[in-house]
Amino acid sequence: MTHAEFDELMGYKTAKADYEFADFLYMQAGEMPKQEFVKEFKQIKHFRLVREWNNSMAAMSQKNYQNDLLVDCLQGQYKTDMLNLLNIMEENPHSFSTDMYNFILRKIGHKEVICYKINNGLDLYNIDKEYIAKNLK
Repeated sequence: MTHAEFDELMGYKTAKADYEFADFLYMQAGEMPKQEFVKEFKQIKHFRLVREWNNSMAAMSQKNYQNDLLVDCLQGQYKTDMLNLLNIMEENPHSFSTDMYNFILRKIGHKEVICYKINNGLDLYNIDKEYIAKNLK
């Protein structure tokens, strides 16, 4: 999907960084149609926060802001957005690659994802079951 196509489907002109983030997710979505992907992408309300998370948290960690209230709020919203992305994946299981699931696991932690899946009645993947078996010893 080109930047122009993405803008048209979003209904407004997007920043280059926003398009690049969406394109990364779209490439992970496999054979998902463009229109369906953008509809789902619009549900990630704070996608800019998701996109910027790695860089900003690395910088904040170096400056010792771990206890800062703003950082706590950002972490909470980031987690929410990652879980929204997980829900989108669960609704379209054949449209996303395992790379996207692994991306979510790395970003918010496997334990967090498993707790969310159990609390929300979502199926556990084999990788989740292996994690549970390994960590319940």
